[in-house]
Amino acid sequence: MNVFLIAALSRDGFLGRDEAHNSMDWTSKEDSEWFWKRTEEAGVIVMGRKTFGATRRPYTPLPNRKNYVLTGDPEKWQGESKHPISSLEYTNLGPNDLVKKIAEEGFDELAICGGTSVYTQFLLSNLLKTLYITRENNVKLGEGIPLFRDVNLEEALKAFELVLEKPLNDKGTVLQEWRTRRGKEG
Repeated sequence: MNVFLIAALSRDGFLGRDEAHNSMDWTSKEDSEWFWKRTEEAGVIVMGRKTFGATRRPYTPLPNRKNYVLTGDPEKWQGESKHPISSLEYTNLGPNDLVKKIAEEGFDELAICGGTSVYTQFLLSNLLKTLYITRENNVKLGEGIPLFRDVNLEEALKAFELVLEKPLNDKGTVLQEWRTRRGKEG
């Protein structure tokens, strides 16, 4: 299964200023279009509950894809959901078990959509095969939330090879595609 991370970073490498700073407020239209297209192609996404709550008000799943939301208390959140379980499921499965479950459901790809804790869990589980990082080079946040917790981005990228770098617009938005240097394990 191709497990891929998809994220937008400011020029200085942040996902946002804080947990309430929605990336959709500062990323380009082109990045948003790329995100929607690529995650819909995958058919299934995973994000943490805080990210889901901050970006999907009022807690609505992204359409045309299965949405998994990681939380320590899935029963509480699933019980409050007004959406059918087929499109939105809260879970506390770890990365390896979740990937196994999603593969058993017949999916070939899985989009990891944040936040920092979720990105870090999947990185440290050695499950990420592809990283899609949009660099919004015209946005500088100064400080904020990093892509990974307690893992330096430049160090993490050493396990990957940059295979594509292309501008998405003429305002400094650049898409990077990184692929794992590891073999086919994971």
